Amino acid sequence: MKSLLVLLLIFPFAATAQFDLSLETLARSFPQAAYIKATGGYGVPLWDKRDKSPVLYGFARPMVSLRSSGIINAIDGRLEVYPISIFAIMAGRETVLRDATKLSTFDCELIDCQGTVTKDYIGGRLALKYKSTFLMTEMRTMSLSFNRPNRRFTDELSTLEAGPSKDHLVTFLGILGQEINEHNSAALLRMQNSMANTDQKSSMTFLLWQHKNQNHTFFTGPGIFNTRADEQVFSFLFLWNWKPEKGLLLF
Repeated sequence: MKSLLVLLLIFPFAATAQFDLSLETLARSFPQAAYIKATGGYGVPLWDKRDKSPVLYGFARPMVSLRSSGIINAIDGRLEVYPISIFAIMAGRETVLRDATKLSTFDCELIDCQGTVTKDYIGGRLALKYKSTFLMTEMRTMSLSFNRPNRRFTDELSTLEAGPSKDHLVTFLGILGQEINEHNSAALLRMQNSMANTDQKSSMTFLLWQHKNQNHTFFTGPGIFNTRADEQVFSFLFLWNWKPEKGLLLF
């Protein structure tokens, strides 16, 4: 009954719903990491006043993404609601399947790098722009559970230890940038991670060059990674994103 009600509510907007597709590749020198991710979403309009301003509209967006680094693979499904196009609230679940015998900064004989980790999360995302200056932020709070009892386990994205068997992770991402011209920008990226049960933290700060060319975006640049042992290590990041279909997304 609930599913039918949802369908009836969104049916009047179905004619103007829009698909979005993207492909992303990331590589980082420390901690060593690389993955490829494909994402698809379906934007359903909730209201539209774009005749007054290009940001004055809202929509709901169910989406799914697949991420793989070979030994670690994940599927993420969530619902995003944009009360206005520059702000989103989200809720979802990511399931991570791991078959690693070696991970950068971890001793996989002492902490479990394999098994299945489930992440249930809620969060928000905001994008602002004034003239040529832009700001993008995202925050998530996640409940992690591991399919092996009484074991500490790795979280490969935050590079933190979690457990035993469950934990709570909070992540924050912020990008402050300045457009140089139509295609190029300079940006400062800051990411912070905090794990509850193990009381571990990590963060990274990067100075990035961004280049946009039609539906391709490149980020690259140097930075400092602050490890869970509170050591500061130089790192280099490269990210490429391709959006052949942008749908209703502004960012």
